[in-house]
Amino acid sequence: MIDKFRDFVSFSFREVPTSFIVGLVSAFILGTILFVVALGWKKGMKWSAGWLLVEYLFLLLYLAVFVRNTQAEWTYNLSPFWSYQAIREGRDDVLVQVVMNVLAFIPIGLLLGTFKGMKWWHVLLIGLCFSMLIELLQLVLKRGLTEIDDVVHNVVGCVMGFVVVRGCRGCLGHLRRLPESTATGSSPPASCD
Repeated sequence: MIDKFRDFVSFSFREVPTSFIVGLVSAFILGTILFVVALGWKKGMKWSAGWLLVEYLFLLLYLAVFVRNTQAEWTYNLSPFWSYQAIREGRDDVLVQVVMNVLAFIPIGLLLGTFKGMKWWHVLLIGLCFSMLIELLQLVLKRGLTEIDDVVHNVVGCVMGFVVVRGCRGCLGHLRRLPESTATGSSPPASCD
């Protein structure tokens, strides 16, 4: 199973030019430096998170649509949850795709979770819209299989990333509010509200 994940990732990145990745990383580093210099450390790092989100969305769009070869016909599967039946039938390749679709969108949720005022349903809508954009481009440009399951799995990943960030923030905030005797280890906290 691990080999299938490794093959999927290497297949996804095999067509990506090194200069493209170097350009994204360079743009992120340069953008972060400019944001910090212009806006100060705290505000600059917030803008840097937004810049990283834009770059990640661009990379994801590139990998999901533009790296793929154009097909002769439109390929789509509009049957919801067909992938679960395929997984029950022993299709490990489909399981790998489902897991990778979830994992690919977790960073989006993680980054959106750092934005002040962001609610879970904002993240759900952003994940839904971006995933639908990818699927529609795949359909129109005849590059990949357009399917409802991908949208569902992408949205799940996006919301999971958001929940992780907000859960960690809640725990850290709870720990900061602990009295000094509890914070030093004399008694453990009851829970991370």
